[in-house]
Amino acid sequence: MIAAVDWASPAEKAKLQPGDVILSYDGKPIERSRQLPRLVADTPPDKQVKLTIWRDGKEHETELKVTALNPNRPAPPPPDPEKPKSPAAVEALGLKLAKLTPELRKQFSLSDGAKGAVILEVSQNSAGAAQGLRAGDLLVAVGRSAIANPEDLPPARFRGEKHGRKNVLVRVEREGSSRFVALPLETS
Repeated sequence: MIAAVDWASPAEKAKLQPGDVILSYDGKPIERSRQLPRLVADTPPDKQVKLTIWRDGKEHETELKVTALNPNRPAPPPPDPEKPKSPAAVEALGLKLAKLTPELRKQFSLSDGAKGAVILEVSQNSAGAAQGLRAGDLLVAVGRSAIANPEDLPPARFRGEKHGRKNVLVRVEREGSSRFVALPLETS
């Protein structure tokens, strides 16, 4: 499963997205995640390869051009300026979330480019606590919906309930690394 897509990378150019699952690479099935880096490393630069991915409940085919890793690649574009208004904390999915403010960036040592709703608290004995979530982590997506602030959460959360799901897949970032965590939907 793709956790993050680097800016200006072959994956971005091929329109791969966080949450996509790579099923095959250049005609070879991917059965374990550790297979993919080896296959990519063994691929000569400038070769076009076919990928089969799983997205939104369907298989999709795409192609990408493998390139050599450029350690001098340009930095990503600067983030959009933040709006000064900061809403109060919201409690959902066993988490206390707030909009990312300059003060919270400083408190949790988050980069200027970090985006998402910051986790202020994780309820003790909750699914989030069991998954290792902690204050300062960023909730960046629920399912395939990006989360910029806590107000984005309820509509994305209820979409899972509408489809009869008991859990929702959330993408969390910590220290620049992205991972997916399944959290139970709340029932009201």
